[in-house]
Amino acid sequence: MRTNGFQSPHNAMQISTWILLPALIFHFAIFVTPTLPIWLSIPFTILFGAIAIASIYYTYVTTKTDSMDERLYEHLSGKPHPNAAKRDAEKAKRRTSITKQMTSKKSNATADDTHEADEDDAESEAEVKYCWVCQTEVHVHSMHCKYCDKCVSHFDHHCMWLNTCIGAENYGTFFKSVWSLTLLTSVHLIALILFFIGYFTESWNVRGRSDFLHSGAPEIVLGFNLAVGVFIFAIVAMVVQLLMFHRGLKREGMTTYQFIMQDSQDTRDKAVIRSRVKERRTLELSRNRLEGRGFMEKTRIQMGGMKFCGPCDPVRKMIMLEKKIADGKTSPSGKDGEEYFHETPSETPSEVKEKLQSEAPKTIFHKV
Repeated sequence: MRTNGFQSPHNAMQISTWILLPALIFHFAIFVTPTLPIWLSIPFTILFGAIAIASIYYTYVTTKTDSMDERLYEHLSGKPHPNAAKRDAEKAKRRTSITKQMTSKKSNATADDTHEADEDDAESEAEVKYCWVCQTEVHVHSMHCKYCDKCVSHFDHHCMWLNTCIGAENYGTFFKSVWSLTLLTSVHLIALILFFIGYFTESWNVRGRSDFLHSGAPEIVLGFNLAVGVFIFAIVAMVVQLLMFHRGLKREGMTTYQFIMQDSQDTRDKAVIRSRVKERRTLELSRNRLEGRGFMEKTRIQMGGMKFCGPCDPVRKMIMLEKKIADGKTSPSGKDGEEYFHETPSETPSEVKEKLQSEAPKTIFHKV
């Protein structure tokens, strides 16, 4: 069981993080700062240095923090989790506040408030589940991480770059580290763009400051900065996307794990709908042929299967309407005169043929 990201086994992505972050700082200090004019070099260096310190600090704290489930911690160590004292202090503070309200003449609070507060605490503590791997009860929002071999409180994801689990205890510092890395790489990229502008326009004596490695050969610094610039641009694109993703999760009140589960469920639902639409289209074409209902109706059903005709596909509309009715989101009698297929047949085309031969033809379209 791993308590933090600094414990073995380490992975290649984590080691690359340990190498790349110092390498980018070294590159900025050696190949960017000396080549820019003083009025650009000093503020960029101060800003880059401050953000670099913040990035190192937040990534260190995120990697070092243990997000183990509190109940698992108590099960393994035999003593309360450090957060238990904070939680008890908050409970005591809340009870004290309620007591003051009860004794105040201006308050309408009663003894029921204290009872309700105790019930809320009991309910929050009762929300547990059993982990068969850890062999103990854990909080309902905890998940078992196969990489760290432990249950993590409010599990978000296992960060391969830091090789640690992100949960309730370190998600805040993880989000700050993403912000810091985004700012760090963005400042680095902007400084390189200014270097290229000065170099190719022969401004600010950038070309003259770039020959410090080899007299009369500033192209060495230029080539190195070009290569690093392309690499930095790719990093900026990735960390900005990661930042936007986690900002969206925070806005929706979701974890990465919940998002992945929901996305997987949506994918399965879409696959089921596609399968049902395909089967229903075959069925309706068979009915159309057996009933001899005309070329236009057949064309309408067939063209609905094409990608560009998806929004106007009558079969898909019918399937989605039936799904909404089944979910209770709408009623069969409120579609403003639109025509849909009525029933959800479970028969195969051959069964439909036998049924139609034994019964009078029925209309498949009608107003719902």
